[in-house]
Amino acid sequence: NKRQRKSRNPKKKQRPKNRKKNNNTALKDQVVLQTAEIIAKDLNLSPNFADQELKSLEDIKTKLEPVISHLLDHAFERLLQILYRVDVDENRVKEVLTYSTPGKIAGEITDLVIERQKQKIMTRIRYGNYS
Repeated sequence: NKRQRKSRNPKKKQRPKNRKKNNNTALKDQVVLQTAEIIAKDLNLSPNFADQELKSLEDIKTKLEPVISHLLDHAFERLLQILYRVDVDENRVKEVLTYSTPGKIAGEITDLVIERQKQKIMTRIRYGNYS
């Protein structure tokens, strides 16, 4: 009987079930905030970009997509420089520019930027290099 086995081992501590959920929520919040901060820095956005009510990566996309759209329309070379500096995969950018419909290009490039910045943050968190 499982109950009997649990009661025979009084030394084993049981962790609260919601502890892992709280850690995941805190990690998610940290990733969202740090992703917004690094995007603001790399794209030379105003410092308050990351201070806005950004609770998810989707919120970041909502705020960033108009910026990417503007760069696509008015400063394409600058956008390419930013994508290079952010280290977005060049082949994926070419794929988006070649095969996506014009109305979706800004959103898809925004997704690529967010995805790459999130990868950087996760690596820094995993290896303890984020201050």
